[in-house]
Amino acid sequence: MTILRSVLLLSLLTVAGSSLADTTWVPAGNISGVWDSTGSPYMIYEGHVTVATGNTLLIGPGVKVEFTGHYKFNVDVDGLLNIL
Repeated sequence: MTILRSVLLLSLLTVAGSSLADTTWVPAGNISGVWDSTGSPYMIYEGHVTVATGNTLLIGPGVKVEFTGHYKFNVDVDGLLNIL
């Protein structure tokens, strides 16, 4: 039984580690560009994020955006957020 538990634990750690490998950490501040599935999930940390005036953020299909706290995702009046 001990060997089976060790194998299961190692398998879980491997899966957890590989899922964090593609994580993109997004600090507080202005954001723009293209977020695609290869960088997903996008983890918002340290504070609020903003698509500022004149900037565009495109979020592609299958992308997950997660927050590590109670932060805001703002889009300024002349900022553009496109979600596919």
